[in-house]
Amino acid sequence: DAMTPAAVAVSQEAEIEDAARAMQKNRLRRVVVIGGDGSCVGMLALADIADALPERQSAGVLKQVSRPNPRPTAFT
Repeated sequence: DAMTPAAVAVSQEAEIEDAARAMQKNRLRRVVVIGGDGSCVGMLALADIADALPERQSAGVLKQVSRPNPRPTAFT
């Protein structure tokens, strides 16, 4: 009940911008990184986006991710 119903994942071959868009769209601070065989090979965090993208672009991701989530959770 306390976790997101469906995990959001990106391929390890995905561009950092694709991962940033997935984070923005789903308002997530972390996404699962999946290898070619479908296994989890890591996690990509908002801090990784901030390190990899220009400041202006990463600030946009942070702003979108930090907006209040309209979906109710077990914690609200």
